[in-house]
Amino acid sequence: MTKYVPKHLSSHAGYLDSARVGAAAARSGRSAVALGVSAALPTGAAALMAAPALAVEGDKAAEAAAGDTPKTVAFGARGGDVTQVQARLALVRDGIYGPITTAAVKDFQRANNLSVDGVVGSKTWSVLNATSTKPASKPGSKDSVVNIGDEGAVVRAVQKKLGITADGVFGPKTLTAVKAFQTDKGLAVDGIVGVRTTYALAKTDAASAKKSTPKSSSKKVARKAARPTLVSPNAPYELPFPSGYAAPISQGPYGSASHYKWNDKHHVDFAVPAGTPVVASASGVVIMAEYNTGGGNTILIRDASGHAMEYAHLSSMNVVPGQRVFQGQQIARSGNTGNSTGPHLHWGIVDGRNFVSIKIAESKELGTSYVPGTLAMSRNG
Repeated sequence: MTKYVPKHLSSHAGYLDSARVGAAAARSGRSAVALGVSAALPTGAAALMAAPALAVEGDKAAEAAAGDTPKTVAFGARGGDVTQVQARLALVRDGIYGPITTAAVKDFQRANNLSVDGVVGSKTWSVLNATSTKPASKPGSKDSVVNIGDEGAVVRAVQKKLGITADGVFGPKTLTAVKAFQTDKGLAVDGIVGVRTTYALAKTDAASAKKSTPKSSSKKVARKAARPTLVSPNAPYELPFPSGYAAPISQGPYGSASHYKWNDKHHVDFAVPAGTPVVASASGVVIMAEYNTGGGNTILIRDASGHAMEYAHLSSMNVVPGQRVFQGQQIARSGNTGNSTGPHLHWGIVDGRNFVSIKIAESKELGTSYVPGTLAMSRNG
């Protein structure tokens, strides 16, 4: 095992809570707007995903007769069937049936007159397969509805939904409004009105959209705090690595090398190679994902306790402020950035406003005992 002891800066720059986030995800491929049907966006999810009224779900006989229909999946499920559901709903395909997938399924069921239970049984599978969607649009792709520089009735419809001047020209002001809307709804902030943004706009009236549009900068929206509706505040954490991964502990709480200061006295260092997948220890809202002089690339995720779990010295980050994440979701890869003497993950609970170390994290795997020189086997996922 690598013999080194990571060191950290004695203080971090203060960080104010950030990112008001909404729950939004695309449920449709190309909307009526994308296809040029009418100059106005649809007014609800049902307009995007029209389907005949169906009876309630849970018919075991129907499922048995479905033949090749994938098995029933629900919250907590993992694997290929979950990935299929996520693909049809234009979600991130991670194969984990978490809160985001559950919310997307319920919206889909509600829009298609199905029993709204968040469970994908035979009837929901039938409608999902009949309305399978394309992946979310990428900048400049043919799946984009409108982008900066575009003009016309579709741009005007978007502007009306955003509650801004509807001049039909996608210029800087419209770009700012779109980015602010995407930030507010928890979407990828790329300024492109693609399928996901179209779907979110379809469910938004102009008045509420206007509230989410700042007068001067979309950054003001990101500074509004969000309190997640998640699991119990006292629920234990899980180790920040994929299930089955054994991470060497190089320094525990109150470690003499560097864990004796106000900002990291309760933290744990895992001596893992750079590039090791890092997953969320608890569900929550990302309030920071940026470079920090001491911690290097650092992510803070506020959970139901009101505090934030800190993940530091990362080589890369794949979440953004305002994004909701769930326990077990990959958020980054470990690294050696910032004030660090070797590749490792710095992990601990802090006050999200000022980096004050709060307490030793109680994990399902180890409780509050983190002994240097031992291996911590993750069961996260």
